[in-house]
Amino acid sequence: MSEEHLFSISELAAMFDISSRTIRYYEEIGMLSSETRESLTKQRKYTNQERRRLKMILREKSWASACRKSKK
Repeated sequence: MSEEHLFSISELAAMFDISSRTIRYYEEIGMLSSETRESLTKQRKYTNQERRRLKMILREKSWASACRKSKK
């Protein structure tokens, strides 16, 4: 059985052209969670499911922004 790929916070940030701080913010407010790999560094690691969730969050944010602009 193959192990699921885990993404680092910097990989996700680069993938979606956002800052690591933005991802941490989504964690702080409970919209996203990370899987911490057991290691000495305790770096945040994200599953593919969390990657998809982040994509959905960013898409909804973009749509909400477009709706606000169209109402002006």
